[in-house]
Order: sequence, then structure tokens, then C-alpha cells
Amino acid sequence: MRLVHTVLPVAALLASGFFLYSQNSGLRSARTEADYLRKTFGLAKALPRKPSSLPGGTKPSVNGSPDSALEDPNASDVKFTLKDLAAATRQQRGGVMPDLKTLVKVQSSILEMSTEEISTLLEETAASELSEEEKAAVESMLVQSLAQKDPKAAVMAGADLLDDSGSGDRNRWMLNSAFNQWVVRNPQEAAAWYDEQLAAGKFENKALSEVNEVRVSFESGLISSLLLKDPAAAEARLAALTPEERVATLSRGWDIPVTPEGQDAFVRTARNVVEERDQAGVIANYARMIGDRGKLEDVSAFLAKSGSAGEERQQIIQQAASGQIVKELRESGTSPTLESTAAWRTWVQENSPEGASGIIGQSMGEALNYNEFSFDKAASLLPEMVPAADRDVAVVAFLDKARWRAKGDAAVSLAQSIQDEALRTKAMENLKPQGTSLPTPVPVKTK
Repeated sequence: MRLVHTVLPVAALLASGFFLYSQNSGLRSARTEADYLRKTFGLAKALPRKPSSLPGGTKPSVNGSPDSALEDPNASDVKFTLKDLAAATRQQRGGVMPDLKTLVKVQSSILEMSTEEISTLLEETAASELSEEEKAAVESMLVQSLAQKDPKAAVMAGADLLDDSGSGDRNRWMLNSAFNQWVVRNPQEAAAWYDEQLAAGKFENKALSEVNEVRVSFESGLISSLLLKDPAAAEARLAALTPEERVATLSRGWDIPVTPEGQDAFVRTARNVVEERDQAGVIANYARMIGDRGKLEDVSAFLAKSGSAGEERQQIIQQAASGQIVKELRESGTSPTLESTAAWRTWVQENSPEGASGIIGQSMGEALNYNEFSFDKAASLLPEMVPAADRDVAVVAFLDKARWRAKGDAAVSLAQSIQDEALRTKAMENLKPQGTSLPTPVPVKTK
């Protein structure tokens, strides 16, 4: 299924890719976007193919007449004009997802293109008059499509797209995805290429941050591969990073195995190379991945075997609970209810009887704004999720996490409803913007 004119891939890539790129702010993670692209490419691979009919000498381009019809002769229902593309882009800015059926058909056509053709489109996209956001959308999709065919080539192309600051925010997530696929196919070759680039100063940290984000992106893929195969090599790589980069690398190793053997290797490595003050957070984040990929019973087994206690145990329970809310929002697309949260609330209460209400409040606060889960919805549900005697504790914990995302008046009103004077004062102080004053806390009677 080959296109008569390769403007079609670029047009549709811009429509679908811009949506994914524009959603990168907020709580939508880079990992989710990379996974989404991989899944739709997987669907595209399953479609039946027809012999290619691309005329010889057709040159890929991102330009063309505004009214030109872009059509695949083997699929007459796949038609685009640049006017359609402009309308679709406006939809993406409004948060509307492109039609999945069309997206999969377009990606099927991309899979018929050669590595050279996709590389040419990348070059033309970079040189085009598209806006920076539009370029990012097209490049993201093209590099991801290239990774399906040739991860090594995708990494080369993605590395060249990193910005001059060395941070590469625009393309880092797709580069990480492509490199991880290369590591799976040929870990020795991928590691050798990366180490050579590193030695040559390709990925020097030119930003002010203590964490070299580009290096963390590469290292996380390598560490994920090495943890079981060569744990000593994994620890050696981590030891070469700064303490902050070790935390970031282990926290973003999305492909780190969560099997029983993987759990043993991860905890052992974290305790060996991560500073003690940071170990609880790193291990808790890993436990969240275990629950996200499996179920809370898997986290219970991890708690039992990891030897976690005290603050580390509490952080694991809290992270697992937060992960369950986000998992529900992601999979169902609807806001949590008292019924839908019953299972994980019971799990929290069984594993942390004394701290359950605070953990529930904190978890609800962390999930705000994910899939339109609003402050008002969370604040109205929270009092029903905990015993009446623990409501103040839950609200304080909720506001502590939610205050950066909350509407001022609504947050102040909720804080004023806290009955305990010391907790109410603390909550109001936390909500107070620097240099301003809030009303004197007055308790609001509750039933």
C-alpha cells in the first residue's frame, strides 16, 4: 500500500502527530505517547497489503497545492487535502483525537516506505516552513515509524534532531523509544554506538540542570536491558552518573522487567548505587510500575519480599494507590467513583491502617487534571472515601498535592472546612501565594 504522493503521510502525520505532541504537557507521559504510536503501528502492520504502485521518480515533499487531492490508488477511501489537514490541525489544538481508522491506514502506507524515503521526509520537514510545533509533530511520527523498520536509523535521525541546548525536549521521548527498540534487537551494537557518541562529547549537558536529560534517556534503555543479563555492568553504568541522574535513570526505566527476578535485581541495584535518602522514592516508583502492569496483589508480594519498612513502605503504598487512579482514568476515560475506587482503597487500608486516609488524599491530589479529572470532582468525592474522623487528614494531604493545580477559591473553601485548627492553619498557609494574604481561617461545620 504505497502512496502516489508522499505528502499524504506527512499530512496525516501532522494531523495525528500534532495531537500526540500537543498532549505532552500535563500528566500525559512520553511513555504513553510512544506506546500509543507503537500500538497503532502494530494495527497497521496487521492490515493486508497490496503491491506498491508508487511511480518511479516521485519525490517526497511536504509542500503542494492547497487544493491538491492526496490519494492512495489502492485505498480510495483514504483522501486528504491540505485544507483538510489545516482543519484537522485546528481540531488537535482543541484536543480532538484524529480518526483511528484513518490513522492506521496512513501508518500502513508509511510502513511501505523505505528507510531512505522516510529519511528524506525528515530532511524536508526540517527545512519546511511548518511551525515548530508542526515540525515536532511530523518528526515525532516519522522517527517512530522509522523505528519500526530500522531502530538504528531512527536513533541516528532522532539524535540529529536534538536541539542545540543539549536538552532535546522536543524529540527526546521518541528518541528514547527508538533506542530502546534498538537495544532489544542488538544491545551490544546500541551500547557501543552510544558510548562512542558519549566519549566524543555528543551528549554533553549544556543545560543548567544537574540532570543530563538526553543521557538519562539513553542510559535508561541500557540499564533496563542489563539488569538481569549483567547486573554488575548495570551498576557500573549507574555509578558513572551523578546521584541525581541515577535517580532519574532508574525512575524512567519504563522497560525495566517487573518479573520476580527483575524485582530482586532492581531493589539490589537501587540499594547499591542510589543514595540512601533517595532509595525510598526510586523503589516506590518501581512498585507503581508493578501495579500498573499487573495488579495490586503483585505490589503486596513485592512489599513482602523487598524488606521495605517505615517511610519506604508508606511511599510504596502511596505510589501504588496513585498509579491505580491514573490507570483507571487512562483505561476507562471516566472520573473515579466511590465504587470504582473501593478495591484499591481497601488495599491501602489493609496495608497501612494508620496512614490510609492521608495516602488516599495524597493519591487523589496527584491524579488531578489527568483526563479532565477536576479539582471539584476530586474534592466532592474525597470526604466519602475516608472515615469521618480522618477527613481532616485526607483533605490536608489532598491539598498538599493539589494546591498547584487547584482553583484558588475552591481550594480555600475546602481548606476552611477543616475542623482541626492546627491542620486548618497549616493548609491555609500552604495555599497562600507568596506576598499575599488569605482570609482568616474560619472552620466550616460539616455533617
